[in-house]
Amino acid sequence: MKKFNIQVIIFTVVVFAACSANKAKQSKSVETPPVAAKPALKNGTYAPGIDEVNAIQTKYPGVTLEKLTAGYKIYTEGACTKCHNSNNIYKYSATAWTNILEDMSEKAKLTDSEKDAVSKYVMSIKAMQPM
Repeated sequence: MKKFNIQVIIFTVVVFAACSANKAKQSKSVETPPVAAKPALKNGTYAPGIDEVNAIQTKYPGVTLEKLTAGYKIYTEGACTKCHNSNNIYKYSATAWTNILEDMSEKAKLTDSEKDAVSKYVMSIKAMQPM
């Protein structure tokens, strides 16, 4: 009888260990993917994402990712870079940017819609500026 009890105990321990190992393996395979980090650019010029949309919507509700992306393209590939490189967005305050964009949009002959897109893009990046 003792021999039977020892065999049952050993069997139970082996099954328990196998089940525990299987559960550990399953929990490792269900890991969440890593979150992509924002580019560590010193000049703050990068393509906007949902974080920038959320940041700018506190001040300008209704701004879309499409609008910010349009502003980004104008700022990095369009009218703004016909005469000079993209400026360091982090370098100037939001107030200074308002004045800069007012002056430069006139010189670049931006439409009101284009000017608004660039302005919202720049302000969204400023809202995300690291301290």
